[in-house]
Amino acid sequence: MRAITVADVAKKIRFRTDQQTSAFISDAEILDYIDSAYTALYDQITMLYEQYNMTFATIITLAETQIYNLPANFYKLMGVDAAITGGRKISLNRIEWAERNNSWEDAASVSDFGTNLEYNILGNTLMLNPAPLSGIELTVWYTPVAPKLTTTTQIIDGINGWEEFIVLECCVRIYEKQEMDPASFLRQKKEIMARMQEVGQNRDAGTPRKISDTRGITKPSRRY
Repeated sequence: MRAITVADVAKKIRFRTDQQTSAFISDAEILDYIDSAYTALYDQITMLYEQYNMTFATIITLAETQIYNLPANFYKLMGVDAAITGGRKISLNRIEWAERNNSWEDAASVSDFGTNLEYNILGNTLMLNPAPLSGIELTVWYTPVAPKLTTTTQIIDGINGWEEFIVLECCVRIYEKQEMDPASFLRQKKEIMARMQEVGQNRDAGTPRKISDTRGITKPSRRY
């Protein structure tokens, strides 16, 4: 993580566009530009590093209740786990929408031997199928939405200088507002995006990706 304040990003933008002493672009407008560009950068980071901004929330099921509100800052679901004995957890499968009525005969339960509980996302809610028994502890792993930038004291995670994407995107908008040619900034933005794609292929450079073992086949001690 390479932290930088919104104020420092704004300073870079004004310097690059010769707006250090100009009132043509207000501080509030630059802050709005930075917030919008940061959201775009956040999406790029989310696509490159799926777990980078990941967090979790806990849901305790209620008897015969299928629909549960997801966190207010929910963006993308990364997985749902159900707790079993000994502090262990099992991963729930996502139910295909066409199969939503296939297993509603019995209430869902969770044990060391597995579960018939599945999930799907409906808007900003989590639907469980079939309706669960009460007291099942679920861990919802998700990526939150990008935090709203409203003050110059807030911190941006540039990872490794990637805040340059924000600077260049804002410079493009300022030049377009002035009816000037932003081609140079667009070229530099294309270069930083290519760099992000190149170095972002494998953040864990020491361990290459592999096919996921979702059934515990390679872990004989796992009983589910």
